[in-house]
Amino acid sequence: MNRILAHKKSIRNEALWGELRMPPWIPESEKRQVQALLPAFVDAVLNAQPIQDEILHLSSLIDLPLKCQWLSPDTSGFPDVDPGFLHIWLISASSAAKADMDSTYVQGGGDDHESWSLGLTPTMFWRHKDEILEYSDDVEAKIRDAVLADSTAAEPHRSSEITWLGSLGVGYAESVPAFTPSIGLIVDCSSRPLPQSDARILSASVAEGKADKNKLSKILPKVLNACRPILPHKQIVIVSTDSATCICVCLAILVEFFDETGVFSGEKHRSTKESIKSSLLFLQSSAGVAAAPPRWMLTDLNRYFLTQAENQPRILQKWRRDEHNASNQ
Repeated sequence: MNRILAHKKSIRNEALWGELRMPPWIPESEKRQVQALLPAFVDAVLNAQPIQDEILHLSSLIDLPLKCQWLSPDTSGFPDVDPGFLHIWLISASSAAKADMDSTYVQGGGDDHESWSLGLTPTMFWRHKDEILEYSDDVEAKIRDAVLADSTAAEPHRSSEITWLGSLGVGYAESVPAFTPSIGLIVDCSSRPLPQSDARILSASVAEGKADKNKLSKILPKVLNACRPILPHKQIVIVSTDSATCICVCLAILVEFFDETGVFSGEKHRSTKESIKSSLLFLQSSAGVAAAPPRWMLTDLNRYFLTQAENQPRILQKWRRDEHNASNQ
């Protein structure tokens, strides 16, 4: 995680000041590798249409290079502040480990929150924060109680606030909302969906956790087929208590039916890693999505789109056809 943050921060510094600055625990060999890749990364960031306005805005606010510093249980006093940098303070409950004679790094800052959050979402936390934060020897039990209370409270058509993604006509909610004249389809991706009698509610259950790292690609064919006749005439709502699942399904709809700037095309177009990344940037910059889904979910989504026949190079398509024909002879 320290390397990921360091690389992202270095891209920002390189884009703004033309100089690569790395933490002391990054070896020179790795620094040279990053240095060689940075020009292409910087060009990709600066030319990403959905976030150009944000880059210009940030550039007008930031006049110093960025520097990440960790505060952990092993921190003794507040670290010295270098006036030549804009410091980003990162707080962690993990222990620090010795990287070399002069520096340390903080362990366990990964993006696998879904494996240790016990199903607790940000919305659930704020709803039950007083009970969870009250001193107790068993915080996990309190979290499980909060998740169970929210899960058992869900009822068909229970009122649920919908988060709309800009003007795409696509949104998501934690529970099945009441239908309005503008909503044409509700996709229930809950891990334990409730029985539905309304044909406008599609059940596309996604299990919790990451034991099955292909679970997203398994539901996308039927979800996208169900969405095809709905857009752009009516709205679509994705339902799950897991916001990452909602965002990934919404991203798949954006990749399938919209261009990289959020304009509805309706026609299936060739998807690349770059176009999928641009669609995610659009969601984050123009549609109010604050955080990216876990990397393993994005990998599954990429795999789904990039392995479809129309997205494969022609020589690979021909090879697959030849293999198929040979096996049938």
